[in-house]
Amino acid sequence: MIKIYSKKNSHAVSLVEIMPIMAILSILILPLFILVTEFNSGNSTLKEDYEVLASVEAKIETVMAMPFSDLPEGESQNVLIESKNGIKLDLRPISIVNNKTVYFKCLVENFPVSFSSIKNKSTNNYKKVTIENGMKKVTVTANWGKKENLKTVKLICYKSNFD
Repeated sequence: MIKIYSKKNSHAVSLVEIMPIMAILSILILPLFILVTEFNSGNSTLKEDYEVLASVEAKIETVMAMPFSDLPEGESQNVLIESKNGIKLDLRPISIVNNKTVYFKCLVENFPVSFSSIKNKSTNNYKKVTIENGMKKVTVTANWGKKENLKTVKLICYKSNFD
């Protein structure tokens, strides 16, 4: 007995049919995959940055709540600074997303404040008055990441001695 095979029942796919399908997949699917991958990595980086920025802002708010005299002049890092009224400025390292450690530093500088508003009645001249301990510039810095890719956030505030 002889069997005859017909081409009508075969389900083979030719190279001419495969090439347009591969082109469509490479034009649509591959860029979408790359987009999703980049979005996830960028989202993780932004979450890190936001968390560090929020913690530095909280430290600046703590500095502004502390009494002027309780802010130690000079650079402080890896310490807990406690004021007389119980407010605590914590500069110790913290751990954030992706197990990265953030190191904080606080630099307090004293600035004299000058006024030229006191008028001498007899001479009609203004007298210049300088208050040596009138203002402090406070810089809170956060550093995190590896040495070759070190990230830094700095916030600066000024605290007056006119409470």
